[in-house]
Amino acid sequence: MKNLIVCICGDQSMHKIWTDKNPNFDLFVVYYGETEGKFANHGKYYTTSKGTKFVILADVVERYEEVFASYDNICIPDDDLYITAYDWNRFFAIFNAYMLSIAQPSIMGWQCMMTSAHNPNYILRYTNWVEIMTPCFSQETFQKCRKTFRENRTNWGIDYMWPKLLGYPEDKIAIVDDVVAIHTRPCFFGDTYWRNKNSAESAYEEIKDLSKKYEIDLEDIVEYGGIKRKRRDYDDRPSEDKFFPNNCEIMKELIATLREKRNRAFI
Repeated sequence: MKNLIVCICGDQSMHKIWTDKNPNFDLFVVYYGETEGKFANHGKYYTTSKGTKFVILADVVERYEEVFASYDNICIPDDDLYITAYDWNRFFAIFNAYMLSIAQPSIMGWQCMMTSAHNPNYILRYTNWVEIMTPCFSQETFQKCRKTFRENRTNWGIDYMWPKLLGYPEDKIAIVDDVVAIHTRPCFFGDTYWRNKNSAESAYEEIKDLSKKYEIDLEDIVEYGGIKRKRRDYDDRPSEDKFFPNNCEIMKELIATLREKRNRAFI
């Protein structure tokens, strides 16, 4: 299966971490900053565009139709996510193994919605919603959903449209808890907002208008169950590997430094 990650990014993008070692995906860098040629050699594909994330995506898809059509899965993460190539590889493997239509890694760090927060009891949870922070689409689903990308300026609410377009399947949309992306800044602090003069107030107005236009209940987020983790899979690990979330090396390093910092405080 061919996988594509589209990084729509500004100057502080973390995408170099995503491709740190043996990625099983290609990277398309779309730069919206002001420094000519910045990140031009960081991905297989590169271009520039202006606007908010999914408005930019709509523009790029129109310009590179053949590129997008050649991939089985297409993921569009925010540029402020800490997630390694190892984790992306595992995410795509799970996405394909369970034949998902839309999914995202679980989130630690600054949360936008509780549904997407990491749940260590599951490999994945089936839901009727994934957020615009880091959705992954199958090719077929991407083509169905791309018409929503220009729905409004802030992009708020279009993630509620995607499950509706699919008919709300109960086993094709998921939060993949076996993979964690760490969100490194608070929601609505991304520079595509302030660059485009979009306020929190305008975002809330747009999502309310969209829900009314398409008769979408913004409170009706459902979890249909999922694939639970086998308890022994965790309990039988050696002590140094007993850690939630799984394989999240940056979190292990952070926790390990807490002891050192505390010891220094008492010296």
